[in-house]
Amino acid sequence: MQDEELATYLEKVHAIYSGEVSEIKQSTIDPDSKINFLGKELELMADFRLGELKKSQTIKTLQDIQAEMVLEKEKLDAQLIEKNISTVHYADQVNANILKFLNESKKNLGEEAYIKLFGMASDTIFQIVDPKILAQYHQD
Repeated sequence: MQDEELATYLEKVHAIYSGEVSEIKQSTIDPDSKINFLGKELELMADFRLGELKKSQTIKTLQDIQAEMVLEKEKLDAQLIEKNISTVHYADQVNANILKFLNESKKNLGEEAYIKLFGMASDTIFQIVDPKILAQYHQD
């Protein structure tokens, strides 16, 4: 049963992106569309992973925080491209924004739902953007 549920979930996630993302580069998608796509994906992930633990208002709150994170990343992306910030500063800021989202998620979800939703303990620390790898592909 779990495999069927996973397949259904993945099909729904694919459907969110397939119409637009397959036709254009992701970097050209406007921020509102990114927020919309990611919000829908978060909703599906909550449906799939939380089941009865899902609270719609909590997910809406997380979607709002996620939207703020996307808008902040858009600004950071522009600054990086224009060479107005270093790769280290960019990586630090993006990672801090993700940590903020995760911390707010823990506050809003509680430990049990957080672990179910994200598949990791709430005290797990990691970096999405590694400044050393980013520096290899982007010159300050």
